[in-house]
Amino acid sequence: KLAGCCDLIYQNENQEIILGDFKTSKKPKKIEWLTNYFLQLTVYSIMVNECFNIVIDKAVIIFSYEDGSFDTVYFQPINYFGTLRSRLLEFKKILDLESKLLF
Repeated sequence: KLAGCCDLIYQNENQEIILGDFKTSKKPKKIEWLTNYFLQLTVYSIMVNECFNIVIDKAVIIFSYEDGSFDTVYFQPINYFGTLRSRLLEFKKILDLESKLLF
């Protein structure tokens, strides 16, 4: 019931499977502002596992900025499974409430 597409999947020299996504931004973002991006890639990692039976070890977000500079932020999607689950349950409650209000 979800769709999306990561920008790349690769295997590094340590044999880790890494899922990546590219983002553009006017200026660097604080790490605490990146949770939604982390959750997006966590969902992608689950979908890759379900479709191809590949376990994603790490994810990377590559930010490019207007001034030509860039940043890379690595994280482990497994560390965001709990947060993702909480968000999905919260979303389901909102949908259930809305459906009751509409009918």
